[in-house]
Amino acid sequence: MKGLTRPYLWTIITFLFVLFLTIPALGQDESVAVESPQIPNSWLPALDRVPEIDRAEVVDSFGLAGANIDPLLNVLLEIPDQWLSGAIYLIKNMPVEDLTVVTEEMLTENLRLAYEVRVNYPWAANVSESDFFEYVLPMRVSQEPLENWRPFFYELLKDQVEGLQTLEEVTQVVRQVTGSLVGFKQTQNRDQGPFESIASGYGRCEEIMIVLIDGCRAVGVPARQAWTPYWTYQDNNHAWTEVLGDDGNWWDAESARDVPAPGNTWVTQGCERTAFVFSIPFGLPDPSDPDIYRYEDTPGSRYAILNSIPYYRDSTELMINVIGIDGTPMPDTDVYFSIWNYGALRPVAKSTTDENGMLTIKVGPGGYVISAGNQESGACEAIQIPQQDVYEMTLRLGMGAEFPPGTFWLRYPWPEEVQ
Repeated sequence: MKGLTRPYLWTIITFLFVLFLTIPALGQDESVAVESPQIPNSWLPALDRVPEIDRAEVVDSFGLAGANIDPLLNVLLEIPDQWLSGAIYLIKNMPVEDLTVVTEEMLTENLRLAYEVRVNYPWAANVSESDFFEYVLPMRVSQEPLENWRPFFYELLKDQVEGLQTLEEVTQVVRQVTGSLVGFKQTQNRDQGPFESIASGYGRCEEIMIVLIDGCRAVGVPARQAWTPYWTYQDNNHAWTEVLGDDGNWWDAESARDVPAPGNTWVTQGCERTAFVFSIPFGLPDPSDPDIYRYEDTPGSRYAILNSIPYYRDSTELMINVIGIDGTPMPDTDVYFSIWNYGALRPVAKSTTDENGMLTIKVGPGGYVISAGNQESGACEAIQIPQQDVYEMTLRLGMGAEFPPGTFWLRYPWPEEVQ
């Protein structure tokens, strides 16, 4: 790879990264500015049931619901106390797209069935409240249209999981059933809903994943979306289902039937060489969670993205120090991580330096082009990150901003090659 000039390189990387940013957004539109509304009297009876710590966020969601406020008020007024914390969690974390269309019947039925399963099934009863809120109770997975899928999947699966005891046993049954409903076929860019996928009998990887996650959640198995932006060893990317195991770890469940048990699929093997794996909770986890990659706390667009690469392979904690030409720390500087895919460098992650010009991120060992810059200067380096606990490097803006000269390798060894 020779002869790329600096302006050309930065134009390519910036353009591709803008495209990449649309992948993990998962249905979250641009942040919606919300002014604290004067609380109407009609809201007060429902808000009386909301703890003070949650009230401001619930009020924000009420304001975004607009003409669709009545379903939210009625649910909070009428549901039993044991469902209340779940209803509050859903309402304060719903994207604005859902707040404006969700019906009282849909929200109430979703709560009723989710809590019924939690009480009646032993594997569901053992799930923590935070995992229940983030990975069982939610009504959506990605950017699919909001649909009342929980009653359908519950009726489809309840007899088949009767008598089972573990999360893994239930997951295997759900994979068999949902995998018989939907096969793989490329569709359009925006996700279709589970009922559209079932009606047509096919969907792309993310749409098959949605069907499996809905099925898992309907019978109390915590499940979430995972994806790699691009593979390191072959062209293309992939999205799949992660399920919580009985051991408390997350495992890939690859959204298809007749495949090995979770944690032993072709995805497991592929991720032994990949750069990053990202996962999505619903709502916002504890901000101190070390796996957090992105965290957005804006009403109507609350979401987090987790860096899940440590679940799949031995990862390296990469510490990058970004400095100026004079050696001073460069805070608030964007740093991009690119790999080779589809005949070009493709950004797969972005992080930003702290007030000391530092950032820390867990990566899969292998070759990267790491670039950083601001409006005035930049830096770019091709580097092979080894497998070790911590690896430190420095990027000096204004030095090495040209694309690395000559020939270089971006190599991703198998685990046994680095032992």
